[in-house]
Amino acid sequence: MSDRPSPPTTTDQSIVGDNIIFGGIHGSFNQTTTHIYGVSHASLKLTLPLRRDPKTLNETQRLVARNQWLTFQGQNTLFADFHNWMENDDPISVRVLHGPGGRGKTRFAIQLCHKVVEASANRWSAGLASHDALSLFLAGGRVLGCWWEKPTLVVIDYAASVSDDLKNLLNLILHCRSNDLPRLRILLLERHADIHHGWVKDLFRHSLDMEHESDALLVDTGVIGLPDMTLEERLAIFEETLKISQNIVIAEGERDILRTQMGQVPWASEPLYLAMAGQLAADMGATAVLSLSQGRVALERSEREGARIQQFADPQNKDQRILLPHLAAYATLCSGFSQDELRQQVALDETTAIGRTGAGSPAQLADLLCAAMPGNQNMAAPVEPDIIGNGLMLHFLGCGNAKISEGAAQRAYQKVGLKAISRMILAAQDYAHIGDENATIHAKLQAPLQWLRAVIDSHRDNLTILEEISTLFPPYSVAMSELQAWLDRLILQHLQTDGDTKDNFAEVRLAKQARILNNYSGRLGYAGHTEKALAAAEKAVTILQELAQNRPDASLPNLAMSLNNMANRLSELGRREEALAAAEKAVNINQKLAQNGPDAFLPNLAMSLSNMAKSLGELGRHEEALAAA
Repeated sequence: MSDRPSPPTTTDQSIVGDNIIFGGIHGSFNQTTTHIYGVSHASLKLTLPLRRDPKTLNETQRLVARNQWLTFQGQNTLFADFHNWMENDDPISVRVLHGPGGRGKTRFAIQLCHKVVEASANRWSAGLASHDALSLFLAGGRVLGCWWEKPTLVVIDYAASVSDDLKNLLNLILHCRSNDLPRLRILLLERHADIHHGWVKDLFRHSLDMEHESDALLVDTGVIGLPDMTLEERLAIFEETLKISQNIVIAEGERDILRTQMGQVPWASEPLYLAMAGQLAADMGATAVLSLSQGRVALERSEREGARIQQFADPQNKDQRILLPHLAAYATLCSGFSQDELRQQVALDETTAIGRTGAGSPAQLADLLCAAMPGNQNMAAPVEPDIIGNGLMLHFLGCGNAKISEGAAQRAYQKVGLKAISRMILAAQDYAHIGDENATIHAKLQAPLQWLRAVIDSHRDNLTILEEISTLFPPYSVAMSELQAWLDRLILQHLQTDGDTKDNFAEVRLAKQARILNNYSGRLGYAGHTEKALAAAEKAVTILQELAQNRPDASLPNLAMSLNNMANRLSELGRREEALAAAEKAVNINQKLAQNGPDAFLPNLAMSLSNMAKSLGELGRHEEALAAA
């Protein structure tokens, strides 16, 4: 036991940049209050992380964005654009920055916060608001007037998972009545974002539909993708990783070879993958690691993290060496555990479920896991970055046994609910779309889909749970389209068979059916089932046409969306005249809606016009298509 690594000592080296910036009326909950300008405030805490010394971090911690291990590369054009956004005359503005996992969204946001604070000589407050901090602030009750004291930038990561809290936050913002507000900028980060679909559409429609009096309040519905890096920027990240990790300097001649190779590797546009590859290159060689697939890079690096965690186990205790990485994967799936939770229940439950009863006492396992994955306040924290944590789950959840891992996924859902579902979806987004020629590796990459299917199947009779799970999926995902379509079918079966068609809730169920059918059509289209996708879209249109007769305000926007969807499906089947007719109907509806509510419906009208232009172009009516576009 003496050869095992000792638990690392950790200190929280992040700072709080203007720690308390939002002041609400203090509610009846337990929260520390801070006085700013002589007023007692409930607070939204913003943290602005400082760069940590790489020598104090293990290999995986070095990859975490907030530790700022690597020098930030490039994005000068984007920084300039965001500078203009910060300084424009709009008192309040919201933006969404999206990009795949590992693209560098969080690192960009942290750099932006530092630039804002430094350039303004602390005139601005800027930092990241955690999900817990946001929820705690919103629990503080109502807010009177402007509750930010000076120009402020708030960054919220994984925004889709707190969309309800964001609606409440925008509600508070839009009810400020002062026309002389300090600037407020809210930057939302997410992997997938589309103004016309999913959480972004829902969030901004919610805010734009609200009645408010002040013309000074503006929500900028800018949805911006994080651009790729240049070849030189990619090479700089790879070189810096090698130098810091292993003190290896790339020779000038090899740099040219690597520059060429990076231009041909799709995943080399992702800074996190480049950093992981740089860490692996010390053992494998730079050229060899750049020849790996995206999935292989992430899985190799995740397996290495599992090996690091395994070093905390007794080398003479086989059960402990097998169980500890599983516990790490399970803790990551559940967003971490406190030491007490591990000691009192989790470690014993998992030891029994996995059948490794010789691994040690729950208290011993809890101590080992907290040492291997240290978090704040005696926590076993989830492994970060997410790509490595998710890869750890693929490798070690269930100790490599597919059926046992499905059972662990179901236990995780029973323990932490939708948090576990969100994590499985993230893992599927990271890995399920990649694929691999090796059957064993391919099965690992697909594991998150099997976990989700197992949880959904075990609750197929519970409509409420199915609907809750459905809201967490991205609007459209090629890798998850078949799974999402199956979930949509389960929900539709409930909606079509539950209740009396003439009761008070019949219209509500029909509206839900139409919404699910529209989504179902999109998933089927993504999966290549075009005929079935058209049939679903047609059913949605029929339902909404009926509902629009009695409740046009509630049903017409969704009818226009379903007509657009139907037009796309018809176009895919070569039925171009019918596609144009459906697109024209959608345009007519959105034109009428936009006359009464331009802020809410002009984006939908623009999408419908684009759809109609596409249909006209397919029919060779190019001048009309140009006019419509």
